[in-house]
Amino acid sequence: MRVTSSMLRGYSRINSYQYLTSANKTPKASRSSSVNSTNRRTNSYASSGVKTYADLGKQAQTLRDSASILSSQSSNNIFEYSKRTESRDELVKQVKSMVEGYNGSIKDMKNSTSSTDKIYRRMLENAADTYSGDLAKAGITVNKDKTLSFDEKAFKEADINDIEKALGSKAGFTDRMESVSGNIERTATYNSGQSIGRYSAYNSLASALTGGTDGFYSNSIYNAYNYLSSFMGNRFGF
Repeated sequence: MRVTSSMLRGYSRINSYQYLTSANKTPKASRSSSVNSTNRRTNSYASSGVKTYADLGKQAQTLRDSASILSSQSSNNIFEYSKRTESRDELVKQVKSMVEGYNGSIKDMKNSTSSTDKIYRRMLENAADTYSGDLAKAGITVNKDKTLSFDEKAFKEADINDIEKALGSKAGFTDRMESVSGNIERTATYNSGQSIGRYSAYNSLASALTGGTDGFYSNSIYNAYNYLSSFMGNRFGF
């Protein structure tokens, strides 16, 4: 029998098919076990990522809201109200809230691997360093770890005009806090959505794999899944 090039090509295709569907094929049960194991890991990482960004967004919102109230240029702003009523209770409440939001944001961003979060953290810390002298007059201390401490007793004993100079509408610190924290909040909201989106896309592929049949395509898709699993782990912390 005369062996033609067409016959050789056909034989090569048959061998390739048999190789992919038998010797080089990963059994479905094995694939399912591997995929499910990785899914449990991605569930944990995704949930953690969404929670971290949600918390950062909440802390940044707290910082922005209190800084906005303190820096208000309204004729009936919080400092005018304090002078008129001779009460600092509302001032204390907003300053405490601002310090808590600042410290919470710093803590969350220290645990973040995002380069954007690192930039925002430095912006907050630089502002605290720049205005540390004025802040001290309002009972606020910049600590070595760049967090803030609030001394309520010192605040209540301080001159109201010094406090307004440090935290009021003409103060650079609260303006800076309001601006930067707004950016942090928007970025955290976006990143939280991205984490959910990546997680959903990843699980869609996993579901297709575990629900598929052992066939010609099985090993190539499974290998692609393993590559994606490695990529997601290195790039996004999954």
